[in-house]
Amino acid sequence: MFDPSTYEAVVTRFARFREQYPDYRWYSWISREFTNEKQWVVIGELYRTEADQKPFVTGLGFEPARDEYSLAKAETSALGRCLYAAGFAAKPLSAVDVEKPRQVLRAVPQISAEVQEKPVENKPEPVQWDVAEIAKELNAEVIASDEVCFHGAMILKQGMGKTGKPYHGYICIEKNKANQCSPRWYRQDPSNGKWTPPLTRADVE
Repeated sequence: MFDPSTYEAVVTRFARFREQYPDYRWYSWISREFTNEKQWVVIGELYRTEADQKPFVTGLGFEPARDEYSLAKAETSALGRCLYAAGFAAKPLSAVDVEKPRQVLRAVPQISAEVQEKPVENKPEPVQWDVAEIAKELNAEVIASDEVCFHGAMILKQGMGKTGKPYHGYICIEKNKANQCSPRWYRQDPSNGKWTPPLTRADVE
């Protein structure tokens, strides 16, 4: 039987890809065509260099909409498919690497039955979102946009990079960077200076 815990994780494979292609780019967005109340579908594009006009590989990630982490899992799945297509398939871990996390789990002290049976009241304080405050912290601008992610409407971030190259895109409003959805960086058409959304599969083929 296949045991995913005995194989290399996506984060490790992605690290190997970045070592080989340090000037990489990664784009991902929600497929509005296939995403619904039951599932998240994320499209991903992986580039070897920032100068590449078309992606090296593309991938789709599917995840049932069970909880607040489902969208992140779908994006991870899309990245995993891209890495597989790029030649960074999951390698079987050695017996030593597999045993390490199991040893950690066995070392965790067991909770007594008395503590387990005691009910715990969990009433978290409601989160109050202030989009204007978040935009100020992220150095972004709030404008009307169709770009949305798991956390709600995304906000515009644009300006001039350190290399003198302009940038324009939308970022997640989540304050915790570890939980933020991927940004949507637009491309500037050199012929007219207009910004266009990330490529879709139709644009690539």
